[in-house]
Amino acid sequence: VNPNAAELPQPFDRLIRWDAHWYTYVAETGYDHRSIVFFPAIIFLLRFGAAFGASSALAGLVLCNIFAFLSFCAMYALFRLDHPERTARRALLVYAVMPTSFFLNSVYTEPLFLTFTFAGIYFARTGRWWLGGSFGAAAALTRNLGGALALALAYELWRQRRRQKMPASLLLA
Repeated sequence: VNPNAAELPQPFDRLIRWDAHWYTYVAETGYDHRSIVFFPAIIFLLRFGAAFGASSALAGLVLCNIFAFLSFCAMYALFRLDHPERTARRALLVYAVMPTSFFLNSVYTEPLFLTFTFAGIYFARTGRWWLGGSFGAAAALTRNLGGALALALAYELWRQRRRQKMPASLLLA
């Protein structure tokens, strides 16, 4: 348990649990043999936020909530590529009230990972591959599942290349 993370006022102190203590601890003290398993993206952002004078716990809450909002924006944009606005809005509502949405408001990697994943797929789907790859790389720096995003991006590249080689008459069908 990171004792510095307990300095938040109630009810915010309840949002610093489990791995959030590790993230704030590593951001404050650096990596050691026990903490090497934690991916660096959130640690870097906590250090960046703490550079403005806030505790790493407070910086984490602010940054993770900003990324939670950005994940809503990225998810909406991605869903609008394939679905009408009403469906995209319903998906956002489900995303916002799902039981695990609690983790979007705490100091965890979920809001970062989801933002980077949604944005990476969105930019790949719209043909902006440098941005898609950059967000994919950021997702890989957030958690181990981010590496699997490379498969989704490779599939999207294959799908777009296959579509470009088809005759125009088949694209309209």
